[in-house]
Amino acid sequence: MEGGFQYSNFGGEDNSQTSFTYSFTYDSYSSTTSSTKTYNGNLFGGDFQIGYKQFFGKTKRFGLRYYVFFSGQGGSATVTDNSYNASSDNQTSSYNQPSANLFYGAGIDMLFNFYDENEKTFGMILGVMGGGSSWLMGKATYQNGTCVWGETNSGACQTMNQALWNSNDMGGSLIPIYGQFIVNIGFRGNFSKHQGYEFGVRIPVINDLYYTQSFSGFLYSSGTQTITFRRRVAVYINYVINF
Repeated sequence: MEGGFQYSNFGGEDNSQTSFTYSFTYDSYSSTTSSTKTYNGNLFGGDFQIGYKQFFGKTKRFGLRYYVFFSGQGGSATVTDNSYNASSDNQTSSYNQPSANLFYGAGIDMLFNFYDENEKTFGMILGVMGGGSSWLMGKATYQNGTCVWGETNSGACQTMNQALWNSNDMGGSLIPIYGQFIVNIGFRGNFSKHQGYEFGVRIPVINDLYYTQSFSGFLYSSGTQTITFRRRVAVYINYVINF
C-alpha cells in the first residue's frame, strides 16, 4: 500500500470549424470560420494504490506487483484562443481555466532490486497502468471579468462541464470518462521491513477525448468541434507500507 504527492503538466486543444454558404439568385457566397484553443497548465494532488507483490528465485531480486489505484489533481490552465475568420484578421485572447483530473484503474509493474541487504533494498520499477480518466473543468472568466461559460438564457456563470453538457441537445457530446494507458518508470526502496518510499514518472500516451460536436443545416451551415486533454507527464513521490 502506498500514497503520496503527484504533480502533472497537462495540455489540450479545442478545434472547431464552421462553414456558411449564402445563395442568391445569380451567385453564392461561402465563408469559413476556424478556431483553435490551446490549453497549458499544471495540476497538483495525490495518489493512492493498494495491491500485492511477489519476488522470484533464490535471490528474490526480480518480482511483479499487481494493484488498483486512484489519483486526483487540481489546478488551472492558460487557454489561448487563436481564431480565424475569412472576412477579418486573426484574433487572439486568453483566460485561465480551473481544471481537475481523476484517474483510476489497475496496473502491473516489474520490480528489480539493485541492492538487498539487512531488510534494506533499492531498485527500479517499470510497468503499465490502465483505467478511466475524467476531467472536471470549472468556471472561467476573461481578464475583464466576463464569464467564459455563461448560461444562454440567464447569463449566469457556469462550469465548462455544465455548459458543454447542456449542449448535448445541439449535437454535442460531453464524454465524462475516457480510457487512458500510462507507462510507469521509477525507483523504490525500503528502509525497514515494513516501510519504504518510491518516486518516478508516469507518462500518459492517449489524448483524452473530452467533447465532440457535429452539426449541419442550421442557416445553411455545417460545423465540427473537438476538445481533447492529456497530462503530458506526472511526477510522483510516495510513502510505502509493506505488509
